[in-house]
Parts: sequence; C-alpha cells; structure tokens
Amino acid sequence: MRNIRTVYVATLLILIGLYSLSQVRAYYGMKEGVCNEIQYFNSLFSRTIQSNLHEVEMLLDSLGRELLRDQMYRDVPKSKKLMGELLKRADYLVGFGLTDPEGNYIALSSGIDKNKAIDLNKNPETIATFNEVLKSDSMVLGKVYLFSGLNQWILPLRKTLRDDSGKIIGVMTTGISVEKATNFFDNNLISPDQVSIILTEFGQRRLLVSPLSKDQYKAMYSSEISPEKYQDITENIIEATSKTLEDIKEQEFPIFFESESELLHKEVFNSAQYVSRYKIWILTFVPVETTWQLFLQDRFYLKLITFFGTTLTFAVFSWVILRKEEQAKKQLKYQAMHDPLTQLYNRSALPSIGLQWTEPRADSFQLFYIDLDNFKNINDSFGHSYGDVVLIQVADRLKARLPKKSAVFRVGGDEFVALLKIERSRLDESANLLIEKLSEPYSVAGMTLHLGVSIGISRFPEDAPTIDDLLIMADIAMYNAKKRRNSYSLYNAELQEIMQRKTSIENHLRQALHGAELFMMYQPQISREGKLHGAEALVRWKNPVLGFVPPDQFIGIAEESGLMVQLGAFIIERTCMEFRQILDQCAEEAVELTISINVSVKQMLENNFKEQLLSALEKYNIERSRTTLEITESLFIDELGYILPLLNDIRSTGITISLDDFGTGYSSLSMLRSLPIDELKIDRSFIQSILKQPQDAEMANSIINMGQTLKMKVLAEGIEEEGQLALLNSFGCDLYQGYYYSPPLTAEGLIQFITTFQQEQKVSV
Repeated sequence: MRNIRTVYVATLLILIGLYSLSQVRAYYGMKEGVCNEIQYFNSLFSRTIQSNLHEVEMLLDSLGRELLRDQMYRDVPKSKKLMGELLKRADYLVGFGLTDPEGNYIALSSGIDKNKAIDLNKNPETIATFNEVLKSDSMVLGKVYLFSGLNQWILPLRKTLRDDSGKIIGVMTTGISVEKATNFFDNNLISPDQVSIILTEFGQRRLLVSPLSKDQYKAMYSSEISPEKYQDITENIIEATSKTLEDIKEQEFPIFFESESELLHKEVFNSAQYVSRYKIWILTFVPVETTWQLFLQDRFYLKLITFFGTTLTFAVFSWVILRKEEQAKKQLKYQAMHDPLTQLYNRSALPSIGLQWTEPRADSFQLFYIDLDNFKNINDSFGHSYGDVVLIQVADRLKARLPKKSAVFRVGGDEFVALLKIERSRLDESANLLIEKLSEPYSVAGMTLHLGVSIGISRFPEDAPTIDDLLIMADIAMYNAKKRRNSYSLYNAELQEIMQRKTSIENHLRQALHGAELFMMYQPQISREGKLHGAEALVRWKNPVLGFVPPDQFIGIAEESGLMVQLGAFIIERTCMEFRQILDQCAEEAVELTISINVSVKQMLENNFKEQLLSALEKYNIERSRTTLEITESLFIDELGYILPLLNDIRSTGITISLDDFGTGYSSLSMLRSLPIDELKIDRSFIQSILKQPQDAEMANSIINMGQTLKMKVLAEGIEEEGQLALLNSFGCDLYQGYYYSPPLTAEGLIQFITTFQQEQKVSV
C-alpha cells in the first residue's frame, strides 16, 4: 500500500509539475501568439493601406489623363462629371478636386460646397503639404484635417497634373474619409486597447489613428508628434533590429519591438513597417498586459479544476494521445514522401528510394522518365480540375501496367519517373506497351481527351551508377523522344554528343557576344501591289571552330542558357545601326521602308526592355512607325499577364506588332481579338505545300480571312514559286517574303536590292 501511495504521490507531483510547466509554456505561447498576431495584423493593415493608396494614385493618374485629353481641365462641368464617375470606384473617398498651381480650386466633384472649401494655399492646415506636392512626381499624403466643404475629417491625397513637357498645370486632390478608413478595425482587433497609427516623416504627423472616436479627432490630428517622441520610436526600431534606419526602411516585412506608449501610457508590444513610396510608418501596438488577460480568459480556472478531476485517468489519456501522435507521424511521413493528388511517390522520395535501388550489388534496372505530350492544352482549354483527373488516371494506369515491385514517382506537373526491372530483351516491347496504354483516351466529365507520351530510358549500372545521373540521362533521352512525340528513346553516346554539341555552342556563343562573329542579314518584304514594303532582320553566326551555326540551333540554346537578353540587345543595336545606314543611302528609294525585329520571351521579361528598344530607335533616328516587333505565341501563352500590358504600351508608342509563325501554335479568333496585333505572319510550313495540299491552302485562306476580319495585315513567308504567289494573291494576302524575291541579304546587299528593285519598278511603270 505504501509503495502504491508513494507511486501515486510521485506521479501526482510529476503531473502537477508538468501541469505547471504546461501553463507557463501556454502563457509564453499566448505571448508569442499575441506578438505574431500584431505582426500579422500590421502586415495586413500595411498591405490594405498600400493597396488603397495605390488604387487612389491610379485613380488620380486616370483622372489626370482624362483631364489632359483635349484639355478637359479647362471645362469645369466636364471635369466635375469625370470626377463624379471616378468617385464611384472607391466608397472611402469623399470627393475629387482640381486646383491651379497656386492652390486655388478650379473644380470639385459634386456634393462638395466650393464656397466652404478653403483654397489649399490659404488653408493653414494644407499649405505646407501643398508646397510639398509641387516638388514631387508621385502622390503625396497631406495632413489630416476637418474639410469644411464636407464637414468631414479627411486624409488628403494630392498629385500634380503635368503636361507632356512636365510643366505643372494643376494639382489633383482627393481625400479618404477617416471614419470609413477606420472601419477596417471593426472585426479585427486583437485587444480593446489596440491602436494602429499611420505616421509620416514629413512634419512628424499622425495621418491615421484607429480605433478612435470622433470626439478625439481634433485633439489627435491637430497636434504633431514631438521630435523627441519620434526619435524614441526610430531608436526603438533600430535597437530591435540592430540595423541602420535606411536598411530597415527597405525591409518588406514588419519589425517587432517593445516600448512605452505615449498614447496608452503603458508598456506595449509594437509592430512597425515603413512604406517608402509614401514615406510613412505604419505601427500597431497592444499593451503587454493583454497577454495575461487573454491567458486568464482562456478558461484558465476551468483547466485548473479539470486537471484535478482527470489526474486518475492520466495514463489512459496519455496512451490515447501517444497513439494518435504515432498515427499522425506516420501520416506526415507518408505525406512527405507522396504526391497528394496521385498518391504516388513525390520527387523528395526519389533520392532515398533511389539509394536503395543503386546500393552495392544491387540488381540492374531501368529508369523511365515519362512526360505527357500537350498536357498543357488540357489545363488551358478545360481548367486544372480536368488536368488533375487526367493525372490521377495516368497514375492508375502506371500502377496497373508496371511490375508490382516498381517504384513510381510524380516529379513534376505532368512528369513521372518509374524505377523498374525488365529483361533487356523485353525492354522495347514493354516501353511500346506502356506508351500504348498511356495514349488510350481519357474520359473526364463525359468528355474524351487524347494525350501522347514521351519516355526517356536510362539503365543501371551501364549508363550511370547513381540515381541523379540516371535521372539526368533519362531526361536527355526524353527530350530526344519529344521530337517525335508519343515515342521513347534510350540514352546512348550519340545523345551525349548532342548534349556536348549544345554545351560547345553555348560556350562559343558566350565568346561570340563579345566578338565579331555575329552579324545581321535582311530579307525583303514585298506588298501585294509589288512594291517594296520592308525587311526582316535575321541574326547569323559564323564561328572559327563550329563554322556556320544555324539560328534554329543557337537561338534555343541562348534562351535556355540565359544569353538571350545579351543576344537580343545585340540584334536590336546592330539592326538599328545598319538600318540607319540603309535609309541614309537609299533616301529616295526607301521612303516607306520598314524593319522587322524578332524578340523573345526572355527579352520581353526584362524590366527595361521597352526603354532599351526606344533608346536604340532614338539613338539612330529611326521612326517608330517604321519598326515592327515580331513575337511568337509562346509570349502570350507563358507570360500573358505581364506581356499583354507591355505590348499594349509598346504599341501605343507607334511601333507595329507582328505575330510570327501563326498557325503552328494555339491562337484562335477569340484570342486574337484581345491581343495588340497589327500583322499576322503565315508560317512557311503552310506555304511550301499550298499548291499540293488543299488543306494547307484552305488553312492559309482562313488565316488571311481571319486577319482581314480583325483589320490586321497578313504576311506570307517562305514564298519560293510564282504559283504560290498567285494563289495567295487570289486569297487577298497583303505582304510576301521569301526566296522568290530574294534570300536574306547583308546591309550592303539590301541597299543594292532596293536600288535595283525600285529601278525595275520605274521601268515596268
């Protein structure tokens, strides 16, 4: 009995100690949670404020553009109407106004009493920040004040209205209702004592304090923060991070620190984030004592009572918890090693499982690298939900078709890897059967979908001794199979040579970009009327070691290796320079001559692509209207969200946009309607066979009709025979390019061609 009592007391003491420790940990966990919530809240609040300010700035930019159009700002009724329409887009804005550079109101949106609105240069609440906005090109936040025109407290936002020369025509102004702005806090407060502040560096003002009652507005917004208090805030921030203030301002995440609050007069947890665009600090702080209050409110006393009532059943609960924990660990381990969609092994599991397959004295096996052909079309056409169903069916077919002891992995979106043991004599048969099985139609939501599959195969131990090397080799073989589609390829030395050739081309290309090996050729473009229209610039490369390297070899390698940006810059610079020479020497013959320049996805994704292009045109005095950018459909398919606005912007400068190789990708009439395209280029693959293949002729005719419907010019490339030209003329094609007229020429050759061509035209006339 004594031993039982001793065990019971010892157990009880241990449980009390554990319980006490758990409560201490709970308290600090609560504290950490409060701190994290402050960080999260302030981050969310910062994003909301920045988003709202950015939206307002965009509205002001939109207002500015409209006011400048046909000098609408001179027409007060139209200006007021425009302001009223824009005001509907943001319910937290109280109105719009336009002043002259001296701060006198010209126009105000409806609902604002102009007689009660004090001009900005006369209002002591606005004169300082009004002068500040005259020095800035971006939107400036003013001082919160009571706007008499609406009898509301507002946070003013102002931006200069400038003409094309940069001269200030006026100042656009709007204001955020302080009362509506603080509605953000209604359901998100961490603590009743929570306070959030927007603080500006200029004049050290409070731009927004919430939650705050209307009675407190005047006391809070009519006074500035003392320099000493502002310095205390910045010093606390610097001390919390051990960084300079300049480094802190560049951070994209909030900073946490503890300090004494001027508003609450108590110790608080702080979260601060700086918004450099608008030069404001966004701070949220909660009293330190909130942690203890939340801890006690979190059923502390009920837990204490419950603890003593459950002591006797501690062992049972421990056993249950332990069991659940073990199950959870198993589940987590499973999830870490398996793809959640297909339940196959994932890429993370490949190294560890592959190590088991390649251990010393392991049996030989094959690694299949499997990639679905045109799977992207399903996601793009029907949505990812359809694609997910197809991937699940692919996984089921792999598990059903491959030997039971195989290991199957999903290593990418539509890429799979299988480790399996097949007799070498049956390898071809097994690969073909697997392709046949995976190529069978897929049924999704009543629809029948068709896919091909490309497989690359490497072998252990012949090809490589490690799973990483086998994977690389199978990947090389898979890309070789991709050229044929719906086929497989075994890794071999020839493929290795191809890879070595690619590596050699890449290395020599890096050197060529700094030498004189690259040069430009130009192929003339002729109009339907037989007049010289323009020329397409084509890059060529002759290397001392490799000889002449075709563009279809080195362009793709430049894309993959990151050299396309440098190569593209060379093409634009050299083309503009030589085109200027052509125009100078053929001034009379090339009055309307245009130049087409090919650009790639990598070039377009560069932040300063537009500026570099316009700079080159300006440097060589080439009119934008003479310039055509040739792009491929992959630009829109891969990066539509970024490329579409950029092309609209470029097109607005007067540059023409041409869609190259049209008909070989995924473009449709509905897609073309929304794209900023001026010209379609029919791919040469259709032109070569239009006299022999009726379907190709019909396709070319359809493209021409489509282009004319959308008011686009249509250019056929690859014209080599007079019959092709005659047939395309009967279809109404606008422009032609090909060896029938001329092969690609050097700049000097193009000058000679232009002179001769124009002379022949004069003779024929």
